[in-house]
Amino acid sequence: MTSEAGRVVVMGGSSGIGEATARLFAMRGAEVVITGRDQAKLAHAQTATGASRADVVDGTVPAAVSAFFARLGPFDHLVLSLSGGKGAGPFGQLDFGELRAGFEAKFWAYVQILQTALGTLRVSVTLVSAGSARAALAGTSGLAAINGALEAMVAPMNCCLAAFGIASHHGVSITPGETALTLIGASSAARSRPQGFCRWLGSVAPRTSLRRSSCWPTTASSPAR
Repeated sequence: MTSEAGRVVVMGGSSGIGEATARLFAMRGAEVVITGRDQAKLAHAQTATGASRADVVDGTVPAAVSAFFARLGPFDHLVLSLSGGKGAGPFGQLDFGELRAGFEAKFWAYVQILQTALGTLRVSVTLVSAGSARAALAGTSGLAAINGALEAMVAPMNCCLAAFGIASHHGVSITPGETALTLIGASSAARSRPQGFCRWLGSVAPRTSLRRSSCWPTTASSPAR
């Protein structure tokens, strides 16, 4: 995903990976719009990132999302980086209510936001998941289900988005280490080096080809998967 096309929307852009991504695009000359739920955090992030606009939007509320995209008009790239920590805990003691809330806050929010944006999104969408989708860590079964569902959706979703001329990718954050990242966002050290952080993010984020040969035709004869 590149910023040359112009207008980038980062939902969940007031902190962590979203904030770091917004800063990088602004540094590269893109018109950046960030959203979040907390006005004070958004105001700080707008100053820190150089975003041209910051809107208070709760990504889990369909009416708020629809109103935002209606106000915004056409744009080029969408980055979904909503935070979500519900659903963690040992598998035997997983709280189903918390797990459902985790899916609502991230998986279903991403799906609903992207569906709503299709009328005005022109180039690409990036879904930020988490390292829990791939790492075998005790106490993260629920988080792995949420983020793994997002990652599993990318390839078949691309087959549908190709009709709109849109490419989808997913970014993955990992555990602390040399990358100075956490499972759900960038540390202060990573945020202070946004270019290096985003280069790393791009290097580990699988990008699914839009070749039509990789998509099964949507007919009754298509094999069940």
